[in-house]
Amino acid sequence: MPWTSTPGNDNDGDGCSNAEDDDDDSDGVIDVDDNCIFVANPDQLDYDNDSAILGIGFSGDACDDDDDNDGVLDITDLCHFGNLGWTSNTFTDHDGDGCQDSDQTEDSDDDNDGVEDSIDDCQLGDINWISDDVGPPITDYDSDGCKDATEDPDDDNDTVPDVNDNCQTGELGWTSTPANDYDTDGCRDLTEDPDDDNDGIDDVDDLLCQKGDLGWISGPVTDHDSDGCRDAGEDLDDDNDTKPDIGDDCRIGELGWISDSVGPPITDYDNDGCRDATEDL
Repeated sequence: MPWTSTPGNDNDGDGCSNAEDDDDDSDGVIDVDDNCIFVANPDQLDYDNDSAILGIGFSGDACDDDDDNDGVLDITDLCHFGNLGWTSNTFTDHDGDGCQDSDQTEDSDDDNDGVEDSIDDCQLGDINWISDDVGPPITDYDSDGCKDATEDPDDDNDTVPDVNDNCQTGELGWTSTPANDYDTDGCRDLTEDPDDDNDGIDDVDDLLCQKGDLGWISGPVTDHDSDGCRDAGEDLDDDNDTKPDIGDDCRIGELGWISDSVGPPITDYDNDGCRDATEDL
């Protein structure tokens, strides 16, 4: 009966129909012994020995789309000749890469973010992203394996949560303590915090109380002379006239002058803390 050779009826194109050809892929292994009847594989390798599952003639590596039988197709399996006897799922293979999480020699980065599990603070964290501390974009400022945008509550790893950290992506390699971050604002006093006690007066102007009372803001009512020392608790001379408040009859008096009963010039003849020229009646 006349016939025309096609890939469908003559797999190896040798002019013999598949029905009469005892080696349909011309690999030198006859079909009855061939574990890939229609794909040439003279080596006959079958990594997972799964002929009982796929059927005789269809289990060799050359024609098996899942060589280690883990449920992840070879085309996306980063360990397609990996461990045997397990199945990939969200519990055994967090990132679905076909590498068994429990075996560190096979999968040393369970969430496939580029940070090895041994140093990844979010070992089973968000997937489908890569840790990058250089950018753009920067996705993991402190390189701890936790995605800044969604799963890292402390982007610079200084132990101050981002919601309270005035230097959210500040210096790395230090931990906030009262000794190095007096106001616990997440900014390192020595190098990145211009106002160590967070009173609104920069350290360069806050000479006497640079690390003073916490929990207040300097203003006309709380800090009459704007020297960064809280009038109610730590400033012994509220108007900064050099006359201690305890003996100053004008404790919250004029600013910008110095009490002097000797001179010249004499500014406060009776040394009562009130400026003779303008406020001492």
